Amino acid sequence: MIHQDFSKLSPDDRPNALLIANDAMAIGALKALSDLNIEVSRDVSVISFNDTSIAEYANPSLSSVHVETHEMGKKALQVLLEKIANPLTPIYLITLPTKLIYRDSSVN
Repeated sequence: MIHQDFSKLSPDDRPNALLIANDAMAIGALKALSDLNIEVSRDVSVISFNDTSIAEYANPSLSSVHVETHEMGKKALQVLLEKIANPLTPIYLITLPTKLIYRDSSVN
């Protein structure tokens, strides 16, 4: 998708940054941008979500939003058990902290 979309755009019409749903997809985007001779960080920043171990070792290393997936799983189980025990429990919002880990794929 990136390969097709970016190849049709002049450098002035390209976005400054891409925010991609997860690290694996972002690494695919890094490859596509490299194939088009678009320099990540200089020409376009790339940021993803999850901050998995592959983000650090991508080339260039991938800026990523660190998500506490273990804590997310614990909270999901807690909500499920509450709902099983009391099906009339109202819906509520749970917010967990995240942190953007800056690496070479974005302008710091």
